[in-house]
Amino acid sequence: LHVRSRRQRQMCIRDSCYNKGLKNDPALTGKVAVQFTIDPSGAVSRAEVADTSLPDADVSECIANAVLNWRFPRPKSGRRVVVTYPFVLIPGERG
Repeated sequence: LHVRSRRQRQMCIRDSCYNKGLKNDPALTGKVAVQFTIDPSGAVSRAEVADTSLPDADVSECIANAVLNWRFPRPKSGRRVVVTYPFVLIPGERG
């Protein structure tokens, strides 16, 4: 993942998912590992929560659904690539 793109993606996740969970629980903290598939065109074709310590399942599912909107450069192999990416969520931390 390109650093700037990764930061932009993480900020989007924080803005669209995590902040909603913080409204219900201001101390909401945890890690969500999302496993996703990048297809040969660079689109994410599948994303699911692989593991989570976050007590808010809605936030975890929101993150996995948000990952479905990500795009990547075409894999050099020309094949699908499976990635597991951890999101560590701590109130007050950015990116």
